[in-house]
Amino acid sequence: MIGAIIGDVAGSIYEFDKPKTTEFALLKKESSFSSTTVLTAAVADFSMDDRGVTSQARLCGYLHKWYLYYPNVPYEKAFELWIRDFDTVAYTGFTSCNSSGSAAASCISPIGAFANVVEQATRNAPFVAAVLHKQPEGIKAAQAIAAAIVMFRTIKDKSLLKKQLEEQYGYDLEKPVPDLAQAQQHHQTALETVPTAIICFLESTSFEHAIRNTLVLGGDRTTLAAITGSLAEAYYQDIPAALINETMHRLPEELIAVLKKFYRSQINNYPQIAVTVLNYES
Repeated sequence: MIGAIIGDVAGSIYEFDKPKTTEFALLKKESSFSSTTVLTAAVADFSMDDRGVTSQARLCGYLHKWYLYYPNVPYEKAFELWIRDFDTVAYTGFTSCNSSGSAAASCISPIGAFANVVEQATRNAPFVAAVLHKQPEGIKAAQAIAAAIVMFRTIKDKSLLKKQLEEQYGYDLEKPVPDLAQAQQHHQTALETVPTAIICFLESTSFEHAIRNTLVLGGDRTTLAAITGSLAEAYYQDIPAALINETMHRLPEELIAVLKKFYRSQINNYPQIAVTVLNYES
């Protein structure tokens, strides 16, 4: 989860100012969280709360609650129009948001973290993603990332991971990062963003390197870096404590509280990262 948030915060200042090399400051004074962090917190909060019957309507309630905490961060237009309806409309009987982007894939990391096996992730991810997407591609993308997070925690052979993701989800993961950087598209759809994020991870040597790979590309860097960050966290299991602390320093108390609650529940899956998060003091 913190991997996705670090990616979101790091990408916030590079949306329209692409670095020319991977040697640059990940975080600057003006780095801040976006809607990706808010939605990730909502999904984590929903996943940890065992009150009542789990339902997609209840998930809508959590998304709305977290939106009301931070209504002024930038949201995708389709999502903002959709979530504002809940100011006056009940969560039951909702219609899915018609997001065309990668909203679910960028905030799905808690679902992957709580899954013990791939089958659990592939079952639970569409439950969440279908609230945010009507398009099958957006749902498939979230499913792929949740499943990948489970695989990455235990399988450390990147060639095997690449093969499994290509075969299971039909993604083309052959284009190297330098070629992606030359394209300079403004990636919006899940079909564009998710394979790119996976490639940025596959060609990395560390968590930081994975994030840097995303930031030299064009497009929606907050979403791209958040997805890559969630994968890199699961695989490397090692994020510099200074980077975690600098990121958490930029978060308000509600976000810090849900992060600490999440890592108390994930101390077996992410022992080193959990210790750093839980020891953070603002």
